Amino acid sequence: MTFFYLEDLSNKLMAVTDCFDQEKFFELTKDKIDELEFNARQELIAHALKASFDIEYPVLLSVFSQILGKELREIVGHFQKVGGFGRLENM
Repeated sequence: MTFFYLEDLSNKLMAVTDCFDQEKFFELTKDKIDELEFNARQELIAHALKASFDIEYPVLLSVFSQILGKELREIVGHFQKVGGFGRLENM
């Protein structure tokens, strides 16, 4: 299941940039990801993403902004929208 998430994320990135090394990303994640708890998985993915890109930070932000989904505008899971600024806070 977790590998599906990695594959999906990787495919989204590949669709918007050629500066992402998918093979390296999988090398750094797929054999280790299922052994880890949630926070450790997020850290592993973050380090693997950093190692798998060869672009400047401002360009990298642009890449990620292209694969983001729609803004959350309602209660989702443990989070809710507060105020008029779209900020999410833990309930």
